[in-house]
Amino acid sequence: GMPHADPGGAGGDNVLSTARVLERLGALVAQAEGLVGQLCTGNPSAAASGALGNPPSLAALPAEHEVVQTLRTLPVLLAHAQHREESAGAMANRLFKRAHEASGASPPVLARLLVQLHVAALARVHSAWPGVTALLTELVRYSDEERALNRDVTPALLAAGLLRAPDLCALVAKVMDGGRSAQATAFGAHLVRQCVLTDRSVSAPEAAELVSALSKVAQRVAQQVGSGGAAPPGLEGLPQLLDEVRALSAVGGAPSAPTGGAGADEEAARPRVPPEVREQVVQMWSEWLAVYSQPAQSDKAYASFMVMLQQQGWLKAAEPCDHFFRVIVEIAVESAAAGGDGDKGEGASSKEGGDGGAGRGALNFRSLDALSKLVAILVRYFSDAGASNTRLTLLHRALAAVLRVLLFQYDHEPSKFNQRIYFRLLGNWLFDLNAPDPVLDSINFQVLTAFANALHALQPARLPAFAFAWLELASHRMLMPKLLLAKGHKGWVLFQRLLVHLCRFLYPFLNSANLTEPVRLLYRGLLRVLLVLLHDFPEFLCEYHFALCDVIPPTCVQMRNIVLSAFPRNMRLPDPFMPNLKVDLLPEITQPPRLLSSVSAALDSAGLRPDVDSYLKNRAPYTMLLELRQRLLLPEAEASAAGSRYNVPLLNSLVLHVGTQAIAQLQTKGPQVASPISNSAPMDIFQQLVGELDSEGRYLLLNALANQLRYPNNHTHYFSCVILGLFHEAGSDQIQEQITRVLVERLIVHRPHPWGLLITFIELIKNPRYSFWAKPFIRAAPEIEKLFESVSRSCMGPAPSPSGQGASGADEASSAATPFSLAQE
Repeated sequence: GMPHADPGGAGGDNVLSTARVLERLGALVAQAEGLVGQLCTGNPSAAASGALGNPPSLAALPAEHEVVQTLRTLPVLLAHAQHREESAGAMANRLFKRAHEASGASPPVLARLLVQLHVAALARVHSAWPGVTALLTELVRYSDEERALNRDVTPALLAAGLLRAPDLCALVAKVMDGGRSAQATAFGAHLVRQCVLTDRSVSAPEAAELVSALSKVAQRVAQQVGSGGAAPPGLEGLPQLLDEVRALSAVGGAPSAPTGGAGADEEAARPRVPPEVREQVVQMWSEWLAVYSQPAQSDKAYASFMVMLQQQGWLKAAEPCDHFFRVIVEIAVESAAAGGDGDKGEGASSKEGGDGGAGRGALNFRSLDALSKLVAILVRYFSDAGASNTRLTLLHRALAAVLRVLLFQYDHEPSKFNQRIYFRLLGNWLFDLNAPDPVLDSINFQVLTAFANALHALQPARLPAFAFAWLELASHRMLMPKLLLAKGHKGWVLFQRLLVHLCRFLYPFLNSANLTEPVRLLYRGLLRVLLVLLHDFPEFLCEYHFALCDVIPPTCVQMRNIVLSAFPRNMRLPDPFMPNLKVDLLPEITQPPRLLSSVSAALDSAGLRPDVDSYLKNRAPYTMLLELRQRLLLPEAEASAAGSRYNVPLLNSLVLHVGTQAIAQLQTKGPQVASPISNSAPMDIFQQLVGELDSEGRYLLLNALANQLRYPNNHTHYFSCVILGLFHEAGSDQIQEQITRVLVERLIVHRPHPWGLLITFIELIKNPRYSFWAKPFIRAAPEIEKLFESVSRSCMGPAPSPSGQGASGADEASSAATPFSLAQE
């Protein structure tokens, strides 16, 4: 283990800055993840159940294994840190984030091992700095629900003693909201089963608050089941679970942990349906096909079939219902893929060979249509003792069965996977379950939510071969507009999540301009969705512009312009070309825009926010400004994956956070401030970065500033002043040229163009203060000169040619009445 003793050639003691520590951590983690990946190559279940025991665990690795050695270097790395606590906190933050990213890896056995790796790494950091426990508990408390309630990561952290158990249990109890949050309640039950009963990592007294919250829910569920309803999904075994916890508290011990059976991974994906049950379901299915294929389809025949299903108990409890859906989905998918019934199969004419997943072969849609009809009827007509939520539980179970079959096929039988099958099924349901019907109307939003959650689980990064069907479903006319029109904007966050998934998936392709035909098609599809949003739901783009700009690559100028051009429908935009437009007198220019994205999340997770806020308050220490550039860089390992040396979301977050704080400071000072930007702490930060960053960093910074030039509001006004101020104070032609580039490249693409971008550029070329036409870069080449002449014509009416002597160009520009009072001292 010698080569590992001195991570990154630290040399002396206490010499590594936090940024260097994170860089080394990135390299070590990437190395360890690669090694874990190698353990899983070949046959995933064989590799896992072989060397790593069963269920597979890194704990089975020998002490001299490279993964274990890499983990051992983490405390050594911390010993070399200049600021040990700060570095340990930053490491814990990074590893916590990686653990959550890893939990989505595929196949599941790899995800499980990667989560173990990151938790083991956190345990090593904890051994060097015990403050990790408090930090991680806070991180979980302030994470979004999806992270806090992650079934892979949170129990693993608890089992490793890296979270304060009583605090975490109390938190889950609070998020459960008396059982109103189904997801949190199911997670609470899972946590108790896993950590109190199975791993024994949490004692019953530590989990007391969570157990008592679950007991209250259990009483409600018991009443519901008593009156003929079904238990909500995930809570079927709640009474037995609580009994076991009580028994455990009574004896003061814990049951022994059960051992996983063979092929645990395959089993998790597909728990067995007993053969006799399968036979009964197959029988029911053929009876249903007979009902479905009668020429005169009647509600009466459907109703009697449903009564039969109910009498036989298929729809009553969780398990038979799951078995029923599982088997019929498997049968329907298999018979659809088998094709046959040439006349009924769609695309039967295109017989270009059996190209499996590409999905050109003939499919027989009859079985899928029969299945979707059956589920639609159940969701519509099922009522059992008036328990309203059972219609939804049936839909959830049917969707879960489809997802299970889809994911199993995708991971284990890729040659059989055909996205058109699942597209047909889910598309049918979107139509059937949105049909005008009083019963369906009452649960419409829950139905839409169930589909949005299903698409979240099937996101393109997880299943690239499902991407086309996914985009069609996500932008489906029965889903997207309905989510966005739901009362109180409840559906916005669900749709925003789907849009971000698609952008994230496309980002690396678009960023490297790697446009294969499929990527180009997906890109065009995404552009169309954004144009529909711009036309029909501009407020959605206005309020989420920040989150969307984080996932749109800098290369996609037009796509980003579409997002930034949105303005609220109740607003009339003043014509930016009007000769005497006084921007700072517009009533809207003092109003803040509504933002639904979390602006400072990236600052928080990088640990930068306290330093930035304290600098903005005190305009000191100067060292904060000097360290800032370094802290915006990504570790080498992450930089190559991100396609940039800089942490772009962090830069975006820094710029908008500083801007909003600056505007708040200006408002407290009142209107007598001479210029909104001169000589202020926020401007120190922007000027320091513009001067210090290399051209890549400066380009990203100027983009982050230009992303705030939108419709008339106080952000647009402030950032317009900042950009013009930076141009005026620039220490070099190169900076002025780069500012011009960032504005012009957004103007020379097809419309739409953001309003704030136009007013900023017009001010720059019209106001003599900036002597724009005298700049050497305007005449750098004939084609650039032509470009500026045409831009100037469209922005200022037929201005005289700016070529020739610089001075005359500037004079002519100034002889027009200066339309802005934006930047006049």
